[in-house]
Amino acid sequence: MIIDRLVFNIVFGRQKTDDSSKPNRLLLKLMSPDFDVYRAKKLKAMAEIDTYPYKSVSIITDDNLKLIGRLYRAENPGKCALLIHGYASYGLRDHADSALFYLKNGFSVLVADNRGCGESEGSFQSFGIFESRDSAKWVELLENELPGDRIIIQGCSLGGASVCMMSEMELSENVACLVSDCSFLCAMDIMEHVVKSAIGFCPKFVDTLIRRAFKKYASADIDDACPVRAVRYAKHPVMFVHGTEDHYISPSCAKTLFDNCRSKKKLLYIEGAGHAASSVRDSKTYYDNVLEFFNNCL
Repeated sequence: MIIDRLVFNIVFGRQKTDDSSKPNRLLLKLMSPDFDVYRAKKLKAMAEIDTYPYKSVSIITDDNLKLIGRLYRAENPGKCALLIHGYASYGLRDHADSALFYLKNGFSVLVADNRGCGESEGSFQSFGIFESRDSAKWVELLENELPGDRIIIQGCSLGGASVCMMSEMELSENVACLVSDCSFLCAMDIMEHVVKSAIGFCPKFVDTLIRRAFKKYASADIDDACPVRAVRYAKHPVMFVHGTEDHYISPSCAKTLFDNCRSKKKLLYIEGAGHAASSVRDSKTYYDNVLEFFNNCL
């Protein structure tokens, strides 16, 4: 059906990313009370990291897509960070500031573009279902490129959800910990919330259309994008972070994820931060806690 394809493309399809365009009113409402400041800091970090040398790397997914990433090597081996971005974005757009922090603190850094985003192949995003599996392959690449390095995996928004879903996987013993920033509990929750924010309510048929379209064109069940279920079987330490002024994904999600997580864990709220803005709103508190957690997990 044409309507199924239209719904799938709108919700899950590859999105245009334009860093120079002004955000629309709904985005401003959902993202952050200080979105312009947040975006300016991110853009400044993107310009700075473009001056750093890197190696272009790639993986082939289980469904034969080529995904692209940048590997920045530290002068001294020993520790590295894998950074996973959010919905309708790309690696450096979400994580240039984090990449700079890790590089300046002696970490090698891998910043990748998810399937259906940036320079990577793929026509759609899956809210963590396939992204978590793809990210496990990036861990394997790091094992080969930087053997013996202890790994921290950090993701924001959809990337944070992917991190939660990775927590139940059998990953390399060199993975020290995971950091999930502003993850949702289950994908359908956030989709319904966005619709309600836009028109005041979410009609039942929208829920039905989204589920049917994803099943038809992604050959998967959208209910499998459920971080809160995954962390109940977590095998790796997880730190949960959320901004208190996030209107896109409720700050209460972090506490729910924390309460459900069965592994070693930590919970951090950044006061005044909107969606995916915690690392730039209060960088010192954010990264002091991240490094402390990483070091405690070695």
